[in-house]
Amino acid sequence: MKVVHLHRKPQEGYHSIENIYAAIREELKNEVNIHKIEMPFYCKTQIGKIMNMIYVLFLKGDVFHITGDIHYVSFFLPKGKTIISAHSVEGGRPKYSGWRKKMFRYLYFKKPNKKSKYWSAVSEYTKRELIDLLSVSKEKIKVIYNPLLNVFKENIKKIPKEKPVLLQVGTHERKNIPILIEAIKEIECTLHLIGELNIDLKNKLEDNKIDYKVTLKASPEEMNSIYSQSDVVLIISSEESFGMPIIEAQAKGIPVVTSKKSAMPEIGGRGVAYVNEKDKESINKTISKILQNDTFRNELIGLGKKNAERFSLNEISKQYLKLYQEINE
Repeated sequence: MKVVHLHRKPQEGYHSIENIYAAIREELKNEVNIHKIEMPFYCKTQIGKIMNMIYVLFLKGDVFHITGDIHYVSFFLPKGKTIISAHSVEGGRPKYSGWRKKMFRYLYFKKPNKKSKYWSAVSEYTKRELIDLLSVSKEKIKVIYNPLLNVFKENIKKIPKEKPVLLQVGTHERKNIPILIEAIKEIECTLHLIGELNIDLKNKLEDNKIDYKVTLKASPEEMNSIYSQSDVVLIISSEESFGMPIIEAQAKGIPVVTSKKSAMPEIGGRGVAYVNEKDKESINKTISKILQNDTFRNELIGLGKKNAERFSLNEISKQYLKLYQEINE
């Protein structure tokens, strides 16, 4: 059996999907023949999309797996042999309206749905979005979680420093960073942000006298080191289709504060501290409790480590192998 992993054209700063499936290929290298194919063109223009669709027309394989962000290439792939991985539906997508929104949904979801044998959704939340927003049949959707990469397996039990480091992964609007800044301004800490800051966020950090540092981007190995230097990981988002930092931090033995929205309760389980992402007092009290209450912090760490075991690379890879074998029958 020959499986073809179809990836978007490499782009600086966008590598999370690529890292996941590279790990899966490595895990399954003795079980199945998987070829990685990258698109030759970026998909920002219609011409680029068309050229990519023509490119895949000439590919050979028994199973075609569109790993994310290029769903439209399914137009010229065999219907009974194609899987599309949905990492999100509405969350994180461009805020289109009118005919642009209709065109986006047609290219990325409506037409690909007709061409695919299965969708693999990264969470039950994403599955519900596919069903409710795009009328995808539930029988076509297989929920396969993102795996925890092996680099994050080393568990480290940390005791907060006099000036603890709070780690915020991502700077998108849905991360609610302005509210987070208000919540921690009375806490003596350093805020470490991963991602680019706009001028408004910089001004708010400085106006509230927050001690902060910024890392624009980080590889999995670099993130492993960053987690090890952090005392609390913050993911108080309004929407996440999965939330990789939750399980990465849990595996590292770092307490996590997150919201109860979208996929975060599904992924975090009992091993995180939940807050109202719009309530700065709730966020402040929860972070302070983690830093000051050893029993509470250690309980979160223990439950988090156990929860992270659900996302083992070996188990997730086996689920994909089973799906490939089912399609190839």
